[in-house]
Order: sequence, then C-alpha cells, then structure tokens
Amino acid sequence: MKRLLLAIGLTSLMIPSNAIAQEVCGNSYVILPDGSCMNMSYLTVLGQARQTRAAVNEAYQQQFNANVLIELDPYYIETEQERDNRYQSLAESSIIRDDVNATADDIESTLFPIHTEAMSVIGEAYR
Repeated sequence: MKRLLLAIGLTSLMIPSNAIAQEVCGNSYVILPDGSCMNMSYLTVLGQARQTRAAVNEAYQQQFNANVLIELDPYYIETEQERDNRYQSLAESSIIRDDVNATADDIESTLFPIHTEAMSVIGEAYR
C-alpha cells in the first residue's frame, strides 16, 4: 500500500510543467506561485535566432575551410572561372552570414533584457 501511495504521489510531481501550464494559461506560459501566468513566448524567437546564427556561422566556416583546403591542395586543378565562382560563392555566404548575425544581434538586444527581467520576476516569485 505504501508503494502505491508513493507511486501516486510521484506521478503528480512528474507531470511536465508545460502540460500544467497549457491547461491553465495556454502554451508558452509559466505559472507563478500566486497562480498568475507569465508569458514566455518570446523564448521561441530568441532560441530560433540563436540556432539560426549558429547554423549560418557553421555553414560559412565549413565553406571557408573547404576553400582553404582547395587553395592548399597542389593536385586540385580548376579553371579561372571555377575559382571565380568559388570566391563569389564564399563572398555571398559571408554577406548572408553578416546579415543573419546582424538580425540575431537585434533580436538578442531586444529580447534578452525581457528574458532577464522575466527570470528575475520568476526568481522573486519563488523566494
């Protein structure tokens, strides 16, 4: 009997908080101890901006590294047109990377202070 009660007691603790939040507040909310709901939907935008930045930087770095290897390979033969196309492609990737990083910086500078404030409010609520 004790095991059954312990199992029942633990299952209520193991319900994900987002499942509880969806029932009371809706998606992307945190329920504070006073029962109020705090909107955390900005986190998806902030997270996506960070993921996109990382992916674009990684793709550019891979392309850059491939270009360096081609330049250093004495056995790789390419025409002047192929080399120009490779350089142009790298330059275009650099522009895309810079644009994505600038956008991510804008998102970060706008949303991170909101996130910091939200975490402060949540921390205060649970003290």
